[in-house]
Amino acid sequence: MVKNNKAQIESIDLFFSVIVIVIMVGITVVSFNNELTKMNRQSQAYGLEVKALEIAEVLIMQSGNPENWHLQADYNTPSLVNEKRIIYLEKWNAFTDSNYETLKQKMNIEEYQFELKLEQNGIELLKFAPISDTQAIQKISIQRTVEYNGEIAQFTFTLFQ
Repeated sequence: MVKNNKAQIESIDLFFSVIVIVIMVGITVVSFNNELTKMNRQSQAYGLEVKALEIAEVLIMQSGNPENWHLQADYNTPSLVNEKRIIYLEKWNAFTDSNYETLKQKMNIEEYQFELKLEQNGIELLKFAPISDTQAIQKISIQRTVEYNGEIAQFTFTLFQ
């Protein structure tokens, strides 16, 4: 009888040990999955930020390809300036008059949406936002100081998914 009780106690101990191990493994798997999801979100946000920075810089630092892209039907790279950081209204108007999907293709952001805004002294002067960002999963805005009509202005490029 003593042997049988000892065997029962060992079986119960083994059973509880297995349960504890299963619970610990489960907690570890869930924690690992949560960390992996968090890292994936951070990686996507970083990629979105890099893309937004690149596009904002091209729009306000380069004159486009070709330089007079706003006068041509076929162009490679749109821009908003003739000189670095000086917004040229004719290019802004050509940009905002262009087909939104074509612009996304030229900027290599087909899977994203974007908008542009130009403000002076807190007053919105120009805006190009053909798609609402209210349903955006991820959103990054890049602000740069530019010149518009001989005065300092704030240019904002927003990229979102």
